[in-house]
Formats: sequence, structure tokens, C-alpha cells
Amino acid sequence: MQRSPGTSEADVAPLLALLDAEPAAEEHMLVNLDFLRSSKYKPRAVAKLVRRQPELVTSSTTTVAEWHQFLTGYGLSEEAAWKVLTYSGRKLLASAVDGTPNSPFNAGQAILFLKGYGWTDEDIISRVMACYPEVLAATPEQLQAVVDALRAQGFDDEDIRRVVLTFPPLLAGGPYSDDLLALIARIRISTHNKYVISGSYHV
Repeated sequence: MQRSPGTSEADVAPLLALLDAEPAAEEHMLVNLDFLRSSKYKPRAVAKLVRRQPELVTSSTTTVAEWHQFLTGYGLSEEAAWKVLTYSGRKLLASAVDGTPNSPFNAGQAILFLKGYGWTDEDIISRVMACYPEVLAATPEQLQAVVDALRAQGFDDEDIRRVVLTFPPLLAGGPYSDDLLALIARIRISTHNKYVISGSYHV
């Protein structure tokens, strides 16, 4: 495989390992690399994405261009979208629960679910897309299963709304540990504002 300018053997090693395991992925990789080469991003930035997120570059279900368009189309800046792809791109590819392949359409369905519980577009951009992109890979059925599980624990609609607003990673998977269930209980009774428990995005 010919390396792009600015890349080293260390940059492409994870990609080569994936290709060895799945030779058919090369076609998808070439499509994604063409997009990355034609983008305005510097070769070193492209190399970092390839090194950190090789699964994103070889994905057979969606292209890097599709995810980039989805993120920027919803409102992320070019820089913010690139950071999500570089540091968390693989989290967009499939459900953390069962590995169901994700797509921008499914991610849009997850956004509709969040908005139904009070999330604003601004919050989705600044918190979910930037900090918890794995939530956007959950299917509607998986999101509903979390709601049903909370109801089974005695949570009413307002309790569930507060949990969804303050602790979105809960929506990304299960089963849940005793520590996490204890944290959920604290969220339920907390009198703090809705951002008392929130993630931060470090790059």
C-alpha cells in the first residue's frame, strides 16, 4: 500500500493489520483514503486519524465522508468534526451493545430520541457528538430497552428524563454494574442542575 505524504510506517501499521485480517476491506479503505487526501486537512492530521481509527478507514458500512458530512451538517465545525472522527470515530461505527452496524440515518434516529427527552440541538452538538458519540450508535430498540429497564427499577417519566439529560452514556449499553446503578440512584435524587454529571472532551 502506498503511503500518503507525511505518514510513517507506524501510522499505517494498524491499517495494514486490519487489511491482513480482512483483505476485502482494501476497497473501502481506498475510497476513504481518496476522501482524506482530497480534504483540506494536513497530511499529519490524516495520518493521526488513520493511526488512531483504522476501523473507520476500512469500514464497509459507511464512509469517512458520510460521517464527516453528517457531523458538519448537523452543526459541528470542521475542526470539531475532525476531532470526533480522529479520537472517537470507531464509536460511531457500531452499537456498543451488540455490534449492530451504525449509519448516519440511525444516528439521526438517536438524536430524535434525545430531543424527545429535552435535549437541544446545541446540547447534542456540544455534549453528545463531542463527548459521547457512542450514544448515536445505539439503535432505537436499544434506547427504548434502557428506558424500559429504568421503569422496571421504579423510575417515572420525570426521573427518566433527568437521567437521560444528565448521564447520556447510560444509553450506550448494558448490563450495568452495581456502581453504575448506585450512580443512577444518585442522579435520581440529586437536586443539582442537569449538568451535575457530565463528561469533558480532551484532545
